[in-house]
Amino acid sequence: MNQTISENDLTLKERKQHGTSGYPVGTYLLTFNSFHIPYVRWHWHEELEMVSVIEGAVELYIGNEVILLNSGEIIIINQNVLHSFRSIPEITCRLEVLVFDPMYIFNDTTDNISKTYFLKISDFKNFKKTIIFPYTPDNKKLAGYITNIIKMNRDKSFGYELLTKADLCHIWLIILLNSSIYHHQQTPALALSLDEERVKAAIMYIEKHHNEQLTLEDIANSINVSKSECCRCFKKMLITTPFQYLIRYRIFNSTRIIQNGLANTMTIAQLAATVGFNNTSYFNKLFRELMHCSPTEYRRQVANGTQSEYNYYGFPLTGSGK
Repeated sequence: MNQTISENDLTLKERKQHGTSGYPVGTYLLTFNSFHIPYVRWHWHEELEMVSVIEGAVELYIGNEVILLNSGEIIIINQNVLHSFRSIPEITCRLEVLVFDPMYIFNDTTDNISKTYFLKISDFKNFKKTIIFPYTPDNKKLAGYITNIIKMNRDKSFGYELLTKADLCHIWLIILLNSSIYHHQQTPALALSLDEERVKAAIMYIEKHHNEQLTLEDIANSINVSKSECCRCFKKMLITTPFQYLIRYRIFNSTRIIQNGLANTMTIAQLAATVGFNNTSYFNKLFRELMHCSPTEYRRQVANGTQSEYNYYGFPLTGSGK
């Protein structure tokens, strides 16, 4: 596996460094299903992300858009785009994920190369994602580049950073050629919508205060709107409610506490209280609904090493999950 445990900040925006400051490239292999990883929480990051579906299918949420990604498809998610993944019942999905900072390719944004090939993408706020479908020449090329980069970064043979950068240049050109920018279809860049601004601010508030006894009124007040308007924004942008997001995040954070060994000396009641639940039975019920096992079973699996491998989203890659 190319990466192990990750640490996301308590805000929605990832603080995890993919690669290093001098080599900002992260490669990940992810087995994704309702038992091991039922969902990947809403998040965004400054790196560009590429996801290649090797087997199965998975649902991708970008704002209020739901995209079914099938085997053979590749999706490119632009920088700072709010997105989430959901597993599909009874379907196991294997993904290859490549996350990189485009500045690794373009060191100087003032030169002609950057102006011609980099700024057109980075400044185009309407470009959120591009899907490269199977059985097209570009799909085959991209899949080959992604697989090759993952292999090189696993083996780390001499010169792999240079070869990775070369492949990333090929990838960037394919992205540009498949965007509406290249085909002169660019429309004026849209400012971040008020709804999206509100939702991002509300989620950052939720994740900072998730272990407190939050109410819908608290969340609405944090973004200076009414309770009904707060719910409308969440429904429109995330297809969920503020309370449902809060519950999912509390469960997410409890798994991270277990994974990091911080819950080894805690009772389940103490773990529940740490993430904001004052009712242990309710915490157990919700944990089982989302993770398909009890907190005690999950902790045992982590301790036994059956869920000891992690992807950068912070969820286990292996283990029965039952």
